[in-house]
Amino acid sequence: SVYREMFAKDPDATLPESDDVTMPPLGYAIAQLHGIYILAENKAGLILVDMHAAHERITYEHMKTAVDSEGIRSQPMLVPLSVIVSEKEADLVEEHGSEFSGLGIDLERAGEESIIVRSVPTLLAKSDVEQLVRDVLSDFAEYGESKRIEQHRDEILSTMACHGSVRAN
Repeated sequence: SVYREMFAKDPDATLPESDDVTMPPLGYAIAQLHGIYILAENKAGLILVDMHAAHERITYEHMKTAVDSEGIRSQPMLVPLSVIVSEKEADLVEEHGSEFSGLGIDLERAGEESIIVRSVPTLLAKSDVEQLVRDVLSDFAEYGESKRIEQHRDEILSTMACHGSVRAN
């Protein structure tokens, strides 16, 4: 399960009596509620966790660690995706190609108002790729010049992580 980092591996386990035992940050998972929440128990009591928020945070932390160490691994698209964008967005693809590559997204300008998506981050391969690219382009447009993009890298990674996270049910 994607929540192993936050919950105990054995959902049937009982809480340890000793304070010496290291407990997962959110304790032991007890149940899933309405396909949206995880009910967990730790020493302080019961905890209700939004599954999407938890998965988004895990994905974000993995991406942030990857960028800081070796870079985000990308996965080539089986069939490159053509996306119609504004001329300004197509210009951004040309201006910031290496920065997109650093985020694991390989984009290429195909025309005055179109781009081609050739690869996406492996962690986000099953997401809505077109919407992911549009949202990341929007972030690049908002933060403008290259140095501001570096300063807002974590916000961009957060946007990307949201796309790769589980949804309700």
